[in-house]
Amino acid sequence: ATLVRYNDAYETSWQTALADAGLTNASGYHPLMDLDWEYEYCDGGVRITGVRSFYGWEEHEHGEVRLPSSLWGNPVREIGGGMSFGMFGEYEYAFATAVTIPDGVRAIGEGVFDSCESLRTVRIPESVTRIGMQAFCRCTNLTNVTLPQRLQSIDVHAFSYCHGLSNVTIPAAVTNLGLAVFASCRNLQSIEVDAANRFYASVDGVLYDKEIQTLLQCPAGISSVEIPETVKRFAECSFMFCERLETLHIPAAVTEIEPGAFLRCMSLTNLTVDSKNKSFSVQKGVLYDYKKEEVVFCLPTRETVDILPSVKRICEEAFGGCTDL
Repeated sequence: ATLVRYNDAYETSWQTALADAGLTNASGYHPLMDLDWEYEYCDGGVRITGVRSFYGWEEHEHGEVRLPSSLWGNPVREIGGGMSFGMFGEYEYAFATAVTIPDGVRAIGEGVFDSCESLRTVRIPESVTRIGMQAFCRCTNLTNVTLPQRLQSIDVHAFSYCHGLSNVTIPAAVTNLGLAVFASCRNLQSIEVDAANRFYASVDGVLYDKEIQTLLQCPAGISSVEIPETVKRFAECSFMFCERLETLHIPAAVTEIEPGAFLRCMSLTNLTVDSKNKSFSVQKGVLYDYKKEEVVFCLPTRETVDILPSVKRICEEAFGGCTDL
């Protein structure tokens, strides 16, 4: 079925509206009129910022939404600026199972499809160069997404909690990845990177910077990971919600672990540090700095913890997920 909409202020049915306009409905879609969309002018066209009315959407089955390529003769260049199709906006849009974004759109704004839990497929055109913060966050049934080759920037949590994703590929043109772009995608097995990308790389499906010195994102669906010896830094939220990860070995070169790196790694029971590492140590399920003056992380499976008397500081999110303490 297809989501339908007619402008009830002018007509009593979409069939009459189309007939009076001299249009046919060969495609089977019931389009919104230009005057139903809220927009503002931007560089080279318009930015969709909202919809004036949703009357009638909630009465129909799940279906596809096709966004307009132009409004009043102006090409649509951006979707966003306060627009939300999910539960944090007008709730009727959250029932869409498929979304088609038209050619010519350059940017998908912040939170546009956040919490569209019925969304399974989305067509992102090659014209898109930026995907905003939480744009597809919590689209829990999104099973596949093909990122356009011209894409340059993916912002913070853009695809977090997309549990239906099993693999993604970051195109060569991407120069900016925000924090935890694919965090807590519980079935994600692999984050691949185009070999021509100059800023990012993938090793065994784990996302790193190009030099393989910073581990940026571990797919939440994997149960084990072997970290290259070149890695010096674990980024913030880099293992966030890796709930199947049971064992982790920290290599000798790691000197920095950012806050929340292991947040909600609920199955992690075996954490070890290379004997040559001079920045961290582990004792009885607690990760300390080398001098044992800071608590960096505590295994969430621990029920009791004896903190060493030498400790002067407890790092942010050190006990995140320790629900049994």
